[in-house]
Amino acid sequence: MPADLLVAVGLGLIAFGVAVAWLSAETRATATAGLVIAIADALWVVSLVIFVAGFRPSISGIFLVVVTTAPVAAFAIMQALAALRLADPGLRTIEVHRTIEGTPNAIWAAMTDHDLYARLAPNLSRVGPFAPAPGTAETGRRCWDVRGKHWDETLTSWEPGRTFSVEVDTHAESYPYPLEEMRGTWSVTALSPVRSLVTVLFEIRPQRGAAGRAFAGTLAATGPAMMRKIIAGWESELLALNKPPTSAPVPGWSTHD
Repeated sequence: MPADLLVAVGLGLIAFGVAVAWLSAETRATATAGLVIAIADALWVVSLVIFVAGFRPSISGIFLVVVTTAPVAAFAIMQALAALRLADPGLRTIEVHRTIEGTPNAIWAAMTDHDLYARLAPNLSRVGPFAPAPGTAETGRRCWDVRGKHWDETLTSWEPGRTFSVEVDTHAESYPYPLEEMRGTWSVTALSPVRSLVTVLFEIRPQRGAAGRAFAGTLAATGPAMMRKIIAGWESELLALNKPPTSAPVPGWSTHD
């Protein structure tokens, strides 16, 4: 292998080491810096292998290339994973619209029925209102999953017979999902005297890292089907009862038995 090539590789490694040292001296690591280093590592490995291959190196030369590039390739992978953990995964939206039989008031009663929601949602075992803290006017509900873990959902908007929204306490000690934020909105709009459009919207921000991103991806893939099934369950409940209420309930929440 030409001596000039070895000198060039050595100088390149020194320059790269200085750049990494400078970035690591920053008081706060960033995903961008980590990703830049990972890409630079990967490019260095690939370019060196391609360049050296053109010289038809001896066995000892191949061994030297492997010894040199293997650690750098490993660093590139670790740095990419670290950058993934640091990067903000952003806010994601999952939204479903479905037209069903029923008046807005009838659907609203089913939509705000805690017991019915717990029966229809596959991840829940129980739902009920929670008492507001002393001196506050907060209203919401408490949800228990099938393993007994629970969390609170605070009501952030309430338009009886039309729409309501909740903010999920994702920082509760027993909250079971790797989410940083979660908000939900349920709406119903009349399309005709006997048919209405139901909309369910969730906004989620996964926790940083692979677990949060994987959960968000799974929820984005499976959530719409689950939400449609819940809406279909409301419709089936109304068809079975065939007794739509004439007025919308108030926070507490449902007058639907």
